[in-house]
Order: sequence, then structure tokens, then C-alpha cells
Amino acid sequence: AKEAADKASNPDRLFGVIAKSNTDDAVAYLKAKYEAGSTNALGALAGMTNVKVAPVLLAAADTDQNYIRNYVSVVEKNIADNDRRCAELVKALDKAADAKMKTVVIKALGKVPTMSSFLNVGKYLDDNDLAYTAAVATKAIAKANTAELDYNVLKENLTKAAAIYKKAGGVDDGY
Repeated sequence: AKEAADKASNPDRLFGVIAKSNTDDAVAYLKAKYEAGSTNALGALAGMTNVKVAPVLLAAADTDQNYIRNYVSVVEKNIADNDRRCAELVKALDKAADAKMKTVVIKALGKVPTMSSFLNVGKYLDDNDLAYTAAVATKAIAKANTAELDYNVLKENLTKAAAIYKKAGGVDDGY
């Protein structure tokens, strides 16, 4: 398909077909086309699940925050190691500019039972727009964490999370 695209008068039409292969070669080809100025190539890359597309999506988030959602999806599907997954998600959290995209990342971090996830999510317990999402993620991480969490941080974050649940009208069981 790449050869046909290179010969075609409108190669952008074939980018979706190339992306469907989800191979490293397809990522490299579409990345090169994107870097040469094709926004259609970026659209094709955004539909891929190959882990090698992640850095391209994260960089694209500088101009369009919606690519954070694609990046998070690729990271969740491809990176099994919790510490590495957390590190990649924190990159997205740092890049997220609005509450909508931060919510996407915080929810994903809530599925990663590491101390780093717990600490990064805990930073948003005092943010009015993100407190409830952070409280849900905090509870999920604390419940699933088999590693040792710092007791003082655990107590402080869970106390905040319970207060957020109570304020939202929810029950605070499990805290």
C-alpha cells in the first residue's frame, strides 16, 4: 500500500489502509508523511494502536489536545509495566492543558497501582474541576496497590478523597 500511495496522485487516500496494518513500518511511513506536512497522515496515525505511534501523538498534542486521548489509549493497550505506564501517562498529564484532558489522564492513572500514580493523582485533590475524578482514582490506586504507600501521604490523600465524596453526596465507604 505504501508503494501505491507513493505513486498515487492523491496518496492521502491510502493512509487509512496503511494505518490498518498497524506495523512499525506503517508508523514510520505515516510519521514521515506527517512530518512532511500531511495532516491526513496524523489522522491515520491517531487511529493506530502500535506503541511506536505514542511519541508522535504526544508531540501532536502541542497543537491539538485531543491527541492526548489517543496517546493514553495507546499507552494503556501496550505498556504492561506499571512504572513505565505511569511515567508515560504523567507525560500526558503534564501536557494536558484543560480539565477535560487532565480527566482522561487521571482516570487512566487510577488504573496504575504505583506510588508515583498515587502521588500524581493526589496533586489534583485540591483542584475544584478535577477533585472528584482524582478522588475516584486515589481510592482505586490505594485499593489495588500492593507496594508500600507512604502512610502519611496515604492518610492525607484518602482523607481528602473521602471529604470530596461526601461533599458530592456520595458515600465514603472504602476509605
